[in-house]
Amino acid sequence: MGAVLGGVLYTHLDSRLTDLASSAVVQDLPAWRRVPLSEPLFLLGSLFVLVVFFVPVGIAGLAARLRERRLGRRPAAPTGGATPPPGRVVEQLRETASRGVGVGAGGPRDGV
Repeated sequence: MGAVLGGVLYTHLDSRLTDLASSAVVQDLPAWRRVPLSEPLFLLGSLFVLVVFFVPVGIAGLAARLRERRLGRRPAAPTGGATPPPGRVVEQLRETASRGVGVGAGGPRDGV
């Protein structure tokens, strides 16, 4: 969903910024402002970098986060399993390895 929304937003902004770049408002600006504003791809690239930097969850993730905040709920914890408490990660890895579960578990295999 986020990729579709981003594509629609990109296409709309590309069209609108191209119109803005050729408008009289931008052409009457001093050169140091006119040159970057007359390049729609420069503006879109700058916007893309800012969104990736400040909204790493993406546009759809931002919308979900804002919706939950508006409803007064805390954002959901990231999925992917339970996270051990701080300082317990090494112990959990030792326990997992001692049970023979995980990467490198079991004996050597022929042909690998």
